[in-house]
Formats: sequence, structure tokens, C-alpha cells
Amino acid sequence: MAAAVARGALHIVAKVGRRSFGLGSLAVDLVRYQNAEGTPAVIWCIDTAEEVAWVTRSLGLPPAWIRRFEPSRYGFTGYAPQMEREVQHAGDGERPKVVHQHSIWSGLSRVALQWRKRCGTPIVVAAQGALEPWCLRKSQWKKRLALLGYESANL
Repeated sequence: MAAAVARGALHIVAKVGRRSFGLGSLAVDLVRYQNAEGTPAVIWCIDTAEEVAWVTRSLGLPPAWIRRFEPSRYGFTGYAPQMEREVQHAGDGERPKVVHQHSIWSGLSRVALQWRKRCGTPIVVAAQGALEPWCLRKSQWKKRLALLGYESANL
């Protein structure tokens, strides 16, 4: 785990690259400004290695600011087993002061929930429009499963 997480902010977002629908740009900008202001911040994502490299190269970011995790083979779920293991094995000195979760309805919500449950870390959940009625109607059965499984506790 990046040492910066222990003293600052951890942003959890699915994608940071060109296919992030703006959420990646938002997370990257927040991390850039937080680091510039003296609050260490990093991103955990499940984007492709190529997209993470593109972001760091094109924006001149230190590669240590974005940590990529391999998504499960069912990548559409936004689930990254190694990301969850990192939370389970985090020591006292590796805990972020705050976790900022960008969007909901994915396995990344489970990671934020684990930080809160295991470590008492405050979580900021930015739904980013995912609770709008039109969005709730899309893939309703999947959202109901997520709500029962983890999202209700996360929110």
C-alpha cells in the first residue's frame, strides 16, 4: 500500500482513463490538488494498465498516485479481490484518514464498506448521479442484489 494513504485521502474509482465518463478526471484532479495542498492522496482503481499509464504520462502525475488493481474476471461487477485483501491486511500505520468513493453499485462499494467496518475510517460516498430515478431503473435486479448484499450498509 502506498505510504501516502496512511496520512491522507484514498479515492476509490473504477476507471481513471478516457473511458471513465468524467469520474476519473474528477478523482485525478482531487488527488492532484490535495497533494499540492499538503494532504497526501492516492487513487485505487481497476482501470487497464494502459489507461493508468496514459493518465500518469499525459498529466505528468507520479505513478505512485494511482494504484491499479486487477478486476475479477467478471470485470463488469467492479470487483477487485486484491483490493479487498489490501484492506483486510492493512496495519494501523497503513490506514487512510478518509476514503472517498466515486460512484456506487459496484464491488468497489464493498471496499469502502470494509474500510469503515474494519478500521473505522470515515467514508465519503459520492453517488455521482447513480441514485437518479432513470439510473435506478437501469439493471434494477442487479441493483437490488447489490443493495441487499452490501450497498445498503455502505450508504
